[in-house]
Amino acid sequence: MKDLIAPGLHETSVISQEYPVLENFGISWTGYTSIGGSAVRKSDEFDRRFGHIQITVSGDIEVLVDGGWIQLPPNTGYVTPPGADWAWRHKASQSVWKVIFVRFVPGPLSPIPADRQDSYLLTDCFTDDLLGTYKLLYRESITVGRPTVMRCLGELMGFHARQIISRTEPTNQLAPLWMEVAADLARPWNLNMLCSLAHMSPEKLRLLCRAETGHSPMRFVNRLRMRHAAALLRETHQGVSEISRQVGYEDPFNFSTSFKRCYGHSPREFRKGACG
Repeated sequence: MKDLIAPGLHETSVISQEYPVLENFGISWTGYTSIGGSAVRKSDEFDRRFGHIQITVSGDIEVLVDGGWIQLPPNTGYVTPPGADWAWRHKASQSVWKVIFVRFVPGPLSPIPADRQDSYLLTDCFTDDLLGTYKLLYRESITVGRPTVMRCLGELMGFHARQIISRTEPTNQLAPLWMEVAADLARPWNLNMLCSLAHMSPEKLRLLCRAETGHSPMRFVNRLRMRHAAALLRETHQGVSEISRQVGYEDPFNFSTSFKRCYGHSPREFRKGACG
């Protein structure tokens, strides 16, 4: 959590240095800023290591695109790929600019198209879901910062940011596949088995799965396993070893390690918290 307060500036943010789990969803830094008065911000060498989206919530601002300054009206996003320059300027005569921003970890989790080299604008970037999730994330970060909650909200932030940038609505093409997997979680699933059921090449399945879920196919299989395990821990008295076998883990220790990575607590701790 990082707060900046100065004349004409108020910024709240949540950073992956304090909550590394955010990087699992492609987020390095996210925040909400209010700018009043005269101000100019230009990207530096460190900024250019990351991709960014800055979306006007309200107010006036000018941003640099193709060498010229243009207005960034409400519900418009300013998207910058890694390596590209960006800048904004606010004049004292302009109304207070309020902006929600996300800085993305470079690499495959970034939603910015790899073929984009320069900053560009996106219209119709409605911010209700992204901003609402950010407010919950920030509130959690300044109170107890529960790992499970931070993980869930970080995943939701990443999902909303990807939706805005990719311009794709959620699809359910893989729903029949996941229903079959969920019906037999004890089966030793692998990528080839999933491809055979989905009638897709590995590359196509990876791309579609990441677009629909934000995860690789096998990572999503594991999420299905962990969700079912959590339900069994809450709703039954079965032992951890039995539950681990039901969700495809022969070794209870490996299961416990994976469960803690997903939920922030061991299976026994999770059961105690859920039933306590």
